[in-house]
Amino acid sequence: MILNRLQIANEFSKTYNIPVWISEFGVYLGGLTTDGVFTTEDVTAYYKDFTTTCNGYGIGWCVWEYNVGFGVFNPDNTLKDFVKAGLFPNG
Repeated sequence: MILNRLQIANEFSKTYNIPVWISEFGVYLGGLTTDGVFTTEDVTAYYKDFTTTCNGYGIGWCVWEYNVGFGVFNPDNTLKDFVKAGLFPNG
């Protein structure tokens, strides 16, 4: 479903010569629980798949965090390692 939508956005961008930017996406970390609803590895994989696909289409992106449970930052305002690994898998 997401891949299909990114392909549509890419086609629009090329057809009308308008850059596409996706803002405010993220993973609500409230599901990171000990009962295995999903894991930090799942979050890393999601971010990696999403951003890699966007980058492949030349689509800009911005992850969302408004201190309401997305939890991408540590208390010192650095990205959590598992988030950083997904957002920037090549470095």
